[in-house]
Amino acid sequence: MKLLRALSIQQWLKNILIFIPAVFASVVWDMDLILPLAMAFFGFSLIASAVYVHNDITDRAFDAQHPEKKKRSIAAGVISIQRARILQLTLIITGGILLSMISWKVFLLGAAYLIINLLYSQVLKQIPLIDLIPIISGYFIRLLIGEDIAHAPLSIWVLVVVGLLATYLVLMKRQGDVTIYQATGVLHRKTVPFYAKMNLPLITQILVHVIALVFAAYIHFVFVHYSSTSGYLPYVAIPIAYLAILSYHRKAAQEIQKDPITVLLKNPSSFILAAISFVLLLVTLYLTQ
Repeated sequence: MKLLRALSIQQWLKNILIFIPAVFASVVWDMDLILPLAMAFFGFSLIASAVYVHNDITDRAFDAQHPEKKKRSIAAGVISIQRARILQLTLIITGGILLSMISWKVFLLGAAYLIINLLYSQVLKQIPLIDLIPIISGYFIRLLIGEDIAHAPLSIWVLVVVGLLATYLVLMKRQGDVTIYQATGVLHRKTVPFYAKMNLPLITQILVHVIALVFAAYIHFVFVHYSSTSGYLPYVAIPIAYLAILSYHRKAAQEIQKDPITVLLKNPSSFILAAISFVLLLVTLYLTQ
């Protein structure tokens, strides 16, 4: 159980992005597709967990001072550094084997994710603004893995929506860091003073603009991809998606010290609304084939 907590399994939710290219390409869902997608999901999840373990090892001194991160297994001293490193290596090897069984391109994408995040943990996270890029790139790598497996070219609007959502989530994390820093004076990340100088009202304003862009991109995606279909379901999905975003943002602002994915999982209303919006798009897509 202690080792499982170190894997940050709740973060595996992000890896659903691997399935997105296949879903919106309306491909045939047979075992030739489902099996490699499932292998990619679990293989990439293990690689991602290895990254989280590495970050927890590297940031254990900072995490020990954080109101939420201090509960993590490594920061709390529940798991020794030696055991954590063995766990990290095991995750990398197992995940790499699974990805290599799919294709070399998928393996290289997983390796790229690992290398980028190790560089982030050791160097890039110390550079303001640059520290946002490796995290956002991880979302695109997930999509590229799914694209390669399903042989389904990604829509530019899928990339735009995912990129904006990733930017939003990263900025929410930075806003949380600044809020904690201003309330306690404890520095949890070396780049926090830079974001603190931007001040919270400015970060909040940027977040509002990003939300507006996410919603605008989502609307454009619906109209571009569903203009030739009959029925009103895709258009019903638009206000539902908007309510999901607002519900999540309200909850995230209240629990700013928590990880964005944790906030989503603990906020059933936004999760259910987002799921309904997504299902409405899928129902329309597959019924009109």
